[in-house]
This record gives sequence, structure tokens and C-alpha cells, in this order.
Amino acid sequence: MLWLRIPKKVYFKRGCMPVALRELHEVYRLNRAFIVSDPDLYREGVVGPVDRMLNKQGIRTAEYLAEGGLSTFRNAGNGLQKMEELQPEVIIGVGGAEIMSLAKIMWLLYENPDIDLEQTADRFGEISASEAGFPLTGQKAKLVLIPTAAGYGLECSPFAVAGDDAGKKRIIADYSLIPEMAVLDADYAQAETPEMAKDAGRKALTLAVRSLTCEGATDYARGFAMDAARMVLENLPVVVEKGPKAPVARETLANAAALAGMAAGNSLRTIDPEEPLYPTEEDMKPSGAEAEVIGELAKQAGFGSAEDWLAACRKLEAL
Repeated sequence: MLWLRIPKKVYFKRGCMPVALRELHEVYRLNRAFIVSDPDLYREGVVGPVDRMLNKQGIRTAEYLAEGGLSTFRNAGNGLQKMEELQPEVIIGVGGAEIMSLAKIMWLLYENPDIDLEQTADRFGEISASEAGFPLTGQKAKLVLIPTAAGYGLECSPFAVAGDDAGKKRIIADYSLIPEMAVLDADYAQAETPEMAKDAGRKALTLAVRSLTCEGATDYARGFAMDAARMVLENLPVVVEKGPKAPVARETLANAAALAGMAAGNSLRTIDPEEPLYPTEEDMKPSGAEAEVIGELAKQAGFGSAEDWLAACRKLEAL
């Protein structure tokens, strides 16, 4: 049996944030929300509107701004006491990939305060076919993720990445880490330099292609991955060149990252945030089944051949 695992609700349109957050009170009847973000976004005024929208509905809030804006086991543990004081019914992550991961791990820790995160990462570093033994989530609170930057699409996937006490990047992977709701509202995208946008877009492209060419890819995952890869290639050069003056391209790039996350969550067993970005020298010479898949991707993206597609992807490095 195969299945499709994505957030129960995915809002995606400029200006969709108020509608999505209104559901927390009107549909879910929630009264207490815990916001996880980083200091830079708070100073930029990204977190404030979320807080005010919730307060307007009568939802009490508390905020945790992670040190350095980083997803680490230490930051997750440091925020737990404040979270337990509020006893939230929903945890809301607002930020980039680091905060998406941190919110997931804090959710996991809040639901299971006695677990050892390092042992959990040792045991659940990749998706398990049986899903047996993973700590429960969703018993105390729901998780809502609001990404402010494109990247690995963690808001729509079962993966979380965090640094352990030794500084090593660890992966925790389980479908229990998929949020109840993901909200992609381009009005709340953080300011990005061209280099940041380029890096985020290439990460999304890498994840999409790896999801597309892996053995576990299903028809659903391939559809997400192909669309994500095409959207990145079409829109990343525009975003790098024009930045905030290309709002439609920026929004499309964010949607591409979310689709890449959906594809990865339904094809890959884990992710490697430190792997080389696509295309590597090895990727430039696909063979066998991979060559067929890349050829089909090139065709759907409007290229005459796989070689033309690969050449266009390689040009992204020079943006």
C-alpha cells in the first residue's frame, strides 16, 4: 500500500494569512498559541502581525525567539519551560528552514518532555516503514508552520534538521512531524539578498530532482517534483535579478519549495542538508533510468533535450 502524506491544510496565496489564522479560533476553537521565531524576523516586523491577528481573535500568545535563529537541541530545550507555562493548544513556527525545524522539534519535545532528542535522532534519522515507536504528537497541541523563505519545503514534509550539542546536523524523520497546517503567504516573506534567494532556489531544485529520481518516487511525488523543478528554473533567475520587484516570481519560488518538500516527504527516506547542490558533475552525465526521468523532466519544462535542461540548471550557479 502507498499513501500521500502532506499537511491537512495548505494555504497558498498572497494575503491568505488572516484567513488561515482565523480558522484556529473559528474552526479549531483554540485559545492559546505559542509562536516560535527568530530575533531578526521579530525586529523586521514579521512576527508582530501574526501575534496581533491571534490576539484579535481572543487567542492568548507567548513568543520564543531562538538564539541566533538556529534549530538546535539546546534552543529547543531552552524554550520548553516557557511553552509549558502557557500550555499552548497550537504551536506556530514563523521563519525560514531553521525555524520550521525548530518548531517541529519543540512540538515533539512539548508532547514528550522526557524524550532524549539525540537518541530520537539516532533511531529515527530516516522514515520507518512501520512507523512503530515514534513519540506521539498532536495530543496536546497542533502545529502550524508559516515559512518566510523558500528552501527545503520543511513546512510540508516529515523532516526536521537540528544541531546537536557537538554542532553536528541531525535529522529526525517521521510522518508525525507533518504539521496540521502550512501557510504560504508572500506578504510575509523576509527580505533576501540575491545570494540568499539563489541558495534557497537551488536547494529546492536539488530536493525536487532527488525526489524525482529516487527509487521510492510515486506518481504523486513525481508530479510535485516535476512542477517544483520547472518552477524553480523559470523563476529563480527573475528573483535573483529583480528581488522584491518581482513579487509573482518570489511567490512562485516559495510554492516550488513547498512542492519539493511534499515530493521529498513522499519519496525520500531522509534528507541531507549538506549534500552538494544540483547539478553536480555526476548529475551532468545521467544514465539508465535516471536519464529517462531527466529527459521527461526536460520535455515537460519545454527543453529540447536533457542536455539543454542540465545546461540551464548549471547556469543557475553563475547567477
